[in-house]
Amino acid sequence: MKLLKMFAIAAAMLAVSTHSLRAQAPNDKWFVGLSAGPTLTNVSGDFVRQSDWAWGLLVGGYVEFAPHKNFGVELGANFLQKGTELGQTSQGDLGSLRLRYIELPLLVTGKVQLTGDWTFNVFGGGALGLNLSCDVKGIGNVWVSCKDGAAVGDAESIEWSVPVGAGFEYISPWANSAFVIDVRYVVGMSDIFNTVDLKTRTWEFLARWQFGI
Repeated sequence: MKLLKMFAIAAAMLAVSTHSLRAQAPNDKWFVGLSAGPTLTNVSGDFVRQSDWAWGLLVGGYVEFAPHKNFGVELGANFLQKGTELGQTSQGDLGSLRLRYIELPLLVTGKVQLTGDWTFNVFGGGALGLNLSCDVKGIGNVWVSCKDGAAVGDAESIEWSVPVGAGFEYISPWANSAFVIDVRYVVGMSDIFNTVDLKTRTWEFLARWQFGI
C-alpha cells in the first residue's frame, strides 16, 4: 500500500511538471531544430524518355519564427542528395545521375492544434539549391563527373524549386522541445543542366526535433 501511495505521488508530480513544461511552448516565438530523412527523386523533361525513382538523404537544420500559434516562417539549410536511374534519354542510354546540393528552403507554415500535445502543419515556399557535385554512370558502370559526359555537360550551379507538404508535431514534455514528422514534395523549377530540358521531382520524408530559444 505504501508503495502504491508513493507511485501515485510520483505520478502526480510528473503530471504537474509535464503540464508546466508544455505550457511554456506556446509562449516561445523562436525555435531551432535538426532535420534528417530519406529522399526519393525522379526527373522530367524532353531530355529523358524513361527514368526511375532513386533514394537519397537529407540532413540539416532550421530556424523558425512563430509570432502566432497558427503561423510560422522557417529558414533551413540542408545537405541534400538527389539522383535518378536514367534508363533512356534522347541521346541514348545514359545510366544513373547523382546530384549533391546545399538546399536553402524558406517556408511559410500554417498550424492547427489537434489536442494539447499534437499540431497539424501545412507549409509551402521556395528553395534555393547550390550544386556541390554532379556525377553520371554510363554503360561502363563507372561514376564520372557530369562535365565529362557529352550527353549532359556540367550541372547548373543553382537550382530553384518549390516545396509543399504537411506533417504532425508532438510537443514533448522535456526541455521545451517538439518532435515533427513531415512529408514534402519538391518541384524543380529550373533545369539541372543549361544544355537540356531536365528538372527534378523529389519527395522528402523527414523526422525533425526542435526546441524553443
